[in-house]
Amino acid sequence: MLSYTLLVGGLTVYAAQLLTMPIVFPMYFALGTSIVAAVSWGLHGSVSIFVPLAFMCLFALAVLINVYRLRVMSHKAIQRSQRSPPDAKPGACQLYTLIVLGSGGHTKEMLYMMSRGFIPSPRAHRRYLISSGDRLSLVHLQEWEAVQERAAASCLDNVTGKKGSPAGTFDVVTVPRARHIHQSLLSTPFTAAASIAMLVPALLKRPAARPDLGPPDLIISNGPATGFFTVLTAFSLRALALVPEEKMRSLYVESWARISTLSVTGRLFHLTGIADRAVVQHEELSRKYGMENGGWLVLAKDGDKTS
Repeated sequence: MLSYTLLVGGLTVYAAQLLTMPIVFPMYFALGTSIVAAVSWGLHGSVSIFVPLAFMCLFALAVLINVYRLRVMSHKAIQRSQRSPPDAKPGACQLYTLIVLGSGGHTKEMLYMMSRGFIPSPRAHRRYLISSGDRLSLVHLQEWEAVQERAAASCLDNVTGKKGSPAGTFDVVTVPRARHIHQSLLSTPFTAAASIAMLVPALLKRPAARPDLGPPDLIISNGPATGFFTVLTAFSLRALALVPEEKMRSLYVESWARISTLSVTGRLFHLTGIADRAVVQHEELSRKYGMENGGWLVLAKDGDKTS
C-alpha cells in the first residue's frame, strides 16, 4: 500500500511537470501533499513537517524543469520565426488552420481579422473550436463562411484560370469551456482538465472532408481561457514529440480593446512563452511588455483600406 501511494505521488509530480502550466500546479501540489501526509499519518499517527517539505522540494524541481523547457522551446520558436518561409507555387497551398473562437467580442474580432487577410484556396482546411453553449459564435461563423464561399465563387482559380474556385473546406468542433466567467480559480483546474481531455482529439483527429491532412499547421487564438489551453495542449504534444515539430505552430493576438494592460490570457502567454508568436495591437502594450506590435489587425487606421 505504501509503495502504491508513493508511486501515485511520484506520478502526480511528473504530471505537473508535463502540463507545464502554472495555474494547475497548486492543484497537483495540494493533491500530492495530501497523499504523502495521509501515508505519514497512517504510519506514525502524526504528520512530520519534513514530509510536505520533501514534497515541496520535488515540486520545485518540477517547476524548474518546466521553466527550462519553456525557455528552450521559446528560443526555438524565435529561431523558426526568423527564418524565411520557402517560396510556394500558386495553387500549392495546403494549409490546415485551427481557429479558436472565444465567444462574444473575441469571435467578432477573430472573424474581422480573418476577413482582412483571407485568401481562398481549394486545398485549405479550417477547423473552428467553439466552446459548448456558444450558439451565437456558430451563427456568426456560418454567416462568415457563406460570405467567403460566395466571394470565392466569383474569383479566378490560380491553377485553372476559371471562375468558381472554392474557398476550401471547414468543420466545427465543440469543446467544454476551460473557465467560465467569474469562475473561482480553485475550481478552474478541474474544468480546464475536462477541456484539455477534449482538446487532444480535437487537435489530432483528421478532418472528415480532408482525411489526407495530418495535425493542424497553424493555430490562431485571441483568447480567452480556451485559447490558452488549446495552445498549451498543442505545446505539450510537440514537447512530447507526439506531433512533428513543424506542426501546430501557434499565433496569439491580444484583443484590440487591450491598450495599456494585457488580459489574463495575454499575461499567461507572455509569462509562459508557449505561443510561437504573440502580438499586441497597440504600441503602448508593445513597449510595456516587450511584445511584438502587430498593428491594428481588427480595425483599419485612418487612411488604411481593409481587404
